Amino acid sequence: MLDVVCGPEQVVRPGREIRQSRIVDAAGAMCLVRVVVDRTDGDIRIVPVYRTTKFAKYWSIGSSTR
Repeated sequence: MLDVVCGPEQVVRPGREIRQSRIVDAAGAMCLVRVVVDRTDGDIRIVPVYRTTKFAKYWSIGSSTR
């Protein structure tokens, strides 16, 4: 999870950012880890973290990284 927070493949939705990266889980399946963070005064607060396989719904082609 910290890898996704510190070095996400994508950052979507500025403000309450969603940082996300593709990973391979323990079973060998590809999934998407999404970390929702609030940034205030230089601090980062993690809101929820979740894993999904719905790449088509959440992965943004052409979205910025960091």
